[in-house]
Amino acid sequence: MHQSTRKRAAFTILEILVVLSVIGILVGILLPAIQSARAAASKLGCQNHLKQIALALHHFEQANKVFPQGNTYNFNDPENLLKEPLVPLSWLVWTLPFMGEEALWQKTVSDYQNIPIWRLAPPHAGMKTVIMSFTCPADARLGTVHRVTDGSSAGTLVALGSYLGVSGDGKAGIDDGWTSQNGVLFTSSKVRITDILDGSSQTLLIGERPPSPEFSFGWWYAPSQANAGLQTLAIRSLKGWFNGIEPGAACPPGPYSYKSGKLTDVCDSNHFWSLHTGGANFAFCDGSVRFIPYTASGILPALATRAEGEGITPID
Repeated sequence: MHQSTRKRAAFTILEILVVLSVIGILVGILLPAIQSARAAASKLGCQNHLKQIALALHHFEQANKVFPQGNTYNFNDPENLLKEPLVPLSWLVWTLPFMGEEALWQKTVSDYQNIPIWRLAPPHAGMKTVIMSFTCPADARLGTVHRVTDGSSAGTLVALGSYLGVSGDGKAGIDDGWTSQNGVLFTSSKVRITDILDGSSQTLLIGERPPSPEFSFGWWYAPSQANAGLQTLAIRSLKGWFNGIEPGAACPPGPYSYKSGKLTDVCDSNHFWSLHTGGANFAFCDGSVRFIPYTASGILPALATRAEGEGITPID
């Protein structure tokens, strides 16, 4: 019986090289598009988180007739200042009941009643609880807790956040930017929506700033270092916080204005910036969220104040 033989089909080396070249070209075309899509998704996710927080602040204001203090020093009676014991508390903590975090809020109440000073062991639950809505998706570091590696809080295990309250313009007789008080959220602030005379749609409320590389700054639960308004920040400061205060950090005196930054530079904690290209997201006092380019840095000080009456060109 005759048995026919069939020739096996095979690719030549030239054909394989052509296919690989085509694949390489397609990857070269698609990769930037994929990266661009991811960046756009991160930017949108960040805006959504800021929107949630801004709405939570408005719900708080409606319930309490005042926005929360940027940093609170008495948990049980936030309207009275500097009562003992000192219990520094971030403005973000007050949003928990309005962010769907009622269980953590109740645990926070219990922790502050039982352990007034948050650094005492055992630490408060909130110090080590990651709230993804308080983080920008563009910062891959923030999905887990981190141990502080430098400064007076070295060794502390903390959960981090991407957003700070806007304390003001940092120029009205204030030289450090961390204690500005002509914005909406600052240490011991008691600002009502009716106090925002410059217009809620043209007054900044919250902005982006990634945590510092050694994680001394950027905690959402309590003000970093516990002795200054470090959960809020002015748009502009003449003196950097790290200058002569934090070990190992020697930042220039400033001024520090709105501009791009680096995750590796501790001095960039002195100004608002983001991991997005060309600018950062800000929430305004009317609850809207807008992406503001760094090129608009010159008008941001006017947007940072609540009742200075500056004449500015509105940002659409």
